[in-house]
Amino acid sequence: MRPWAEAGLLPDFPFGTDLTDDELHIVRALRKMKHVSHHSSELLAMAVKSLLDAKDAPAAHLERVGLAEAHGFKGLVLRRLFAGNL
Repeated sequence: MRPWAEAGLLPDFPFGTDLTDDELHIVRALRKMKHVSHHSSELLAMAVKSLLDAKDAPAAHLERVGLAEAHGFKGLVLRRLFAGNL
């Protein structure tokens, strides 16, 4: 069933969910980040794209994942990666 799910033909939660639309966006972004963390070439491509796009996530999303007060290099990079995947 994975090919159909990856093609977007199946819902993420076939039996429903209590998550809001904002939370679903956050979940999808975090899933992408988790996936690329295991593939160094994809991680590098995502990092470059996120740094060049300079998108910023909504404050509520950043607060929800604990990146609203990101300090240091690691926190700022994670914030950019997260924002680039929303």
